[in-house]
Amino acid sequence: MTTLDPLVVDAYALSYGGRLNIQALVAAGYPWSGVFLKATEGTYYPRGAARDWFLENWLPARIHALDRYGVSWFRGAYHYLRVDEDGTQQAEAFLELIAEAGGLGPGDLLMVDLESAENPVHATRYQIITCVSDFTTKIKVATGRPTILYGNNYPYEHGVTQPMGCTGLCVADYEATLPPVVYHRLGWDIQATPPAVWGWQYCGDPDGGKLAGYPKTSPIGPGPADIIAIIANGGGQAGIDWTRANLLGKP
Repeated sequence: MTTLDPLVVDAYALSYGGRLNIQALVAAGYPWSGVFLKATEGTYYPRGAARDWFLENWLPARIHALDRYGVSWFRGAYHYLRVDEDGTQQAEAFLELIAEAGGLGPGDLLMVDLESAENPVHATRYQIITCVSDFTTKIKVATGRPTILYGNNYPYEHGVTQPMGCTGLCVADYEATLPPVVYHRLGWDIQATPPAVWGWQYCGDPDGGKLAGYPKTSPIGPGPADIIAIIANGGGQAGIDWTRANLLGKP
């Protein structure tokens, strides 16, 4: 029987019809080890229902975990970066919404999402590096916390090979394996010492993934899911330990 790596579900306001069964995800136990909620995008999102969705789900993603929170369960928030907007201002908007929702706790992860959708095709390498670095610097100064970088093709196509202030990389690749070339071309590696590859989003809604023996749906809601496997330091319990040691805020 396959021993699965810890799994984290990635959700946004339109996921699962806007309704998340976080309690069921926690209750299912290992390998389900957390949830990331989309908080902000650029300096303009969220508004209306999307904003209400985050405010309604941020606290339950912690309280339902009880004694698992920060031990074998992680609550995460992510920001979708617009490289044509100011990175510092985007970080401020991100942190303001989290504060409004109840603030950060000791078991929380922060991630910046760097993808091609909504971003300029002809952005320069310098523009991308500056925007991400400004974002992560503001996060570090304001909270003392590290940031995970989510990205693959967009930074690669623009020649970005620096961590840009990020401690871990989460790479999306919906194939049966994750060849080292996928993250090596971004300047990252799987190792015990950060910065290092932290996660592999092997499954994406609606296309699913090809990783044998791993789920394409989760207890958080019906249908396909965006699922991240924690593979840092070999995955498994070592991946959870690496996450706790390198990605959580200090008590």
